[in-house]
Amino acid sequence: METTTISNKDSEVEKRVPTLINGFDKLIEGGFVKNSLNLISGPAGSGKTIFCLQYVYNGVKYLKEPGVFITLEESVESIRSSMKRFGIDLRKYERPDKFSLADLGAIRKELSIEEEVQSGGLLDLDSLIEYIKGVISLTDAKRLVLDSLTAIGIKYHETSTIRQALFRLGRFLRDLGSTVLVTTESIPYQNKYTRFGIEQFIADSFILLNLTEINGILKRTILVRKMRHTNHDLHVHPYKITSNGIEILKGRDFYNIKF
Repeated sequence: METTTISNKDSEVEKRVPTLINGFDKLIEGGFVKNSLNLISGPAGSGKTIFCLQYVYNGVKYLKEPGVFITLEESVESIRSSMKRFGIDLRKYERPDKFSLADLGAIRKELSIEEEVQSGGLLDLDSLIEYIKGVISLTDAKRLVLDSLTAIGIKYHETSTIRQALFRLGRFLRDLGSTVLVTTESIPYQNKYTRFGIEQFIADSFILLNLTEINGILKRTILVRKMRHTNHDLHVHPYKITSNGIEILKGRDFYNIKF
């Protein structure tokens, strides 16, 4: 997988956590702010999971930073299969001191939680927080991904309850001592950047992936809508998902860029 080379000469860059996703770190002064909470939002098919997996994988492989990826929607096998398309065998790195991959079923088994009818098969917030505490303590992970907040929010029926739960989770994740990425869904046909309209307010940064229709063809775009303590790029950029993963493209002429 091709990666972006980041210089460590600048003291500001040293405080950053580079994603090493081709072309992305240039948009955010070299990487995410260390120990920050970062939101990746987008519709189905926009590449949220791939973006986050590359973030953890690149940290493990190139920077020797332990990482944890928790999926609450896809199975572990589905995640592994997806990454094989990019020539990445996650099993090679799956051990506590390098990379941990867990799904909802594994979390329930770890915590000895029985699936309850009234919960709709969803994991409650206390159990999730308990699991994350344990896995971070075991792995000393520097990078953590939680995919996605949508699976947490749909457990609750009242907007006020969802808000309380997400803000509580946000405070917990920000205090972990890891640089965290969380995902959520956007709903384009409702002009909603996030599923619950709350997620962007709990995060230090907000990255919006999108599918833009141009001349009858869907093209992927990325925009850094918010990033605290960062003079970030404010332009919409096209990107591709290639055999090397996500690649942010130079230039902004969507009409002339072939995907």
